[in-house]
Amino acid sequence: MRKISIYVAIVLAIAIAAMPAYAGGRAYVNDLLDEWVDYVELEGYEVFYTNVDRINEDHSISYYFELDPGSYMFIAEGGEDIVDIDMFVYDEDGYEIASHELDDAYPICEIEVYEFTEIEVEIAPFDFHGRTYEDFFCFVAGMNSESYYEDFGYDGYGDIDDILDYWIGWADDYGYDVIYSDSGELVRDASDYFEFELDSGDYKIYVESLYEDDDIDLWIRGEEADEIDSDERPDNYPICEFNLRRPELVEIEVDPYDYAEGNSTEYAIVIAVDGDGGILDGGFERRDYQSITDQSDYDYIQEQMAWYMDMVQDEHYEMIFDEVNSLANYESYTTRITLGRGDYIVYAEGGLGIADLDLRVYDEDGYIVAEDTMADNIPRCEFSVRHSMTFEIEIDPYEMESGWDESYYLLVVVRK
Repeated sequence: MRKISIYVAIVLAIAIAAMPAYAGGRAYVNDLLDEWVDYVELEGYEVFYTNVDRINEDHSISYYFELDPGSYMFIAEGGEDIVDIDMFVYDEDGYEIASHELDDAYPICEIEVYEFTEIEVEIAPFDFHGRTYEDFFCFVAGMNSESYYEDFGYDGYGDIDDILDYWIGWADDYGYDVIYSDSGELVRDASDYFEFELDSGDYKIYVESLYEDDDIDLWIRGEEADEIDSDERPDNYPICEFNLRRPELVEIEVDPYDYAEGNSTEYAIVIAVDGDGGILDGGFERRDYQSITDQSDYDYIQEQMAWYMDMVQDEHYEMIFDEVNSLANYESYTTRITLGRGDYIVYAEGGLGIADLDLRVYDEDGYIVAEDTMADNIPRCEFSVRHSMTFEIEIDPYEMESGWDESYYLLVVVRK
């Protein structure tokens, strides 16, 4: 027992003696990190990632990033026991695009990114002082997107044609053949759709809207409505690329997620092919759908819901169920709910895009126990329940307002 106690004491003594050196090593590298953060910011970059970690001679450490177009700077520096540490940057296919292999302990790599891409940054220790073969290091990553926007910045844009010309020129500069280019307008939540019969090949599609603070998404679907590629990042310049091994009918959806100003924006679209490929004869159609559930409609239905909440409280009703959802033209919605004994009222109200909303309540045998099919968008049903039973409540958009294919509605169920 005494031998074990002596052994434990020795281990603890060694650990305690080592703690100041360990803590000091990390503190030293933390100070380096702060200095490099200041340096990167002074160089005009926005720091988007930092890290302090341990590294040894037998292992490298990699960081993986999804990058938007822009200029990037990556910096690492090793602690006091690291003599030489290197950095390598690889593209999404594993090819080296930048490296720093000088005989120093602070590698720096800078890269330019011209389209959305994924990269790997590898930190590899090359030499230590010899006292130990493990130490801390710091890592800083910064981005400068101004170089991407400065030539056609949003303060200096003339119109959407400038954006269109930029992407056409960009594709030409990189040896891609532009097979289609156009501009359009997105309004409310209505997507724009394109259909192309494309030959086999490698394709790139660029879409950009007029304002930097827009948020535009891009979807590419195949003949069976399966997703080929998409870009849902929060920016106004989605980019998709894909390969077709055979000719295929492809649907392109330009989807507005958020507008910088009002409820509309202009956009440009450019489709290019890398090498062989193109649009087959007669293989193009542009379709405009109105699938509208815009912010003003949502705000309106939320205001109406607040009114119902106040009414329920004022009337001393018991709230059973409430929801806000959207309805498409010609598509009814059904929800199931189990109700106990009592007297009930079901309220529904359509948003700005619904001219006539109908409401029906079915019992578990499928019989209608209450309905309101009057020509308005505020149906109301009352009924009594003698014993616990499951009911189906059907919301039916009988008629939409002109120009609307979708709108919000509210549903409230109370017990009197």
